[in-house]
Amino acid sequence: MRAIILAAVVVCGLAMVRAALAGGDALPDAIGRLPELGRVSRGPVRVVLRGELLPAPAEAARVEVDRVVADLQHRLLRQAPGRAASGAVTMALLPDAGRYRQVGRAIGGELVSDRGFYRRNRRLGVVDVGPGLATLRHELVHAVVGDDFPAIPAWLDEGLGELYESATVDAAGVHLGRGEGGGQLRAALRRGELPTLTQLATTADDELRGPRAPLLYALGAAVLRHVDQAGHLGDLYATIRANPRDPERHVAALRQYVDEDALRRLVAGL
Repeated sequence: MRAIILAAVVVCGLAMVRAALAGGDALPDAIGRLPELGRVSRGPVRVVLRGELLPAPAEAARVEVDRVVADLQHRLLRQAPGRAASGAVTMALLPDAGRYRQVGRAIGGELVSDRGFYRRNRRLGVVDVGPGLATLRHELVHAVVGDDFPAIPAWLDEGLGELYESATVDAAGVHLGRGEGGGQLRAALRRGELPTLTQLATTADDELRGPRAPLLYALGAAVLRHVDQAGHLGDLYATIRANPRDPERHVAALRQYVDEDALRRLVAGL
């Protein structure tokens, strides 16, 4: 009997080690059954791709993930002290909306988006890549940046996600886009309802799930793109990361690179 118990303990221990090496808890069955499509490893960042794609699009997705991870490390993470590896992230890539909904619902919880989501507590993303890889880039930002900066304000997290979602990626690297919602921002400016920098930087996380969420996403992306074009996105990120619970410091950091007048001109030109 003692030998049986010992054997069971050893088997359990080996399973825990395998789970740790894979990036934490065992994958949900709906994800674990998906074929592995490829892996990306850069420094502390490890990403495992699973899904239902043919070899050519699977390799295209792997290359895209590798380029985005490299860009995030160069553009943002090199400005801040490194963190230890947190384990692998798994991204499940589904070929169409139907399979995305089926797999997303199978792992439990509400589908918060029609295109994709990332659950930090499970280190797991699920994405519909049928329309392209834009949503994969967005959710990958949440995974990589969230590991480096667990207390990242939602406005910054989502603003970065929007920038990378609207980016173009090629052999030369990642070229950040404008984000979506330029028309919405211009309309808010005309109505005198454009949020200020202070309102943006002090936005509560739950506001980014409310009716003003698209406007705030778009404004965050526009401001961050402006700061990036000035060559200071990494500096801004490092300052906020060093002061995670200090919104006043976040506002001051933003105002180093853009003031309210510049913000209005920026939005008018979108």
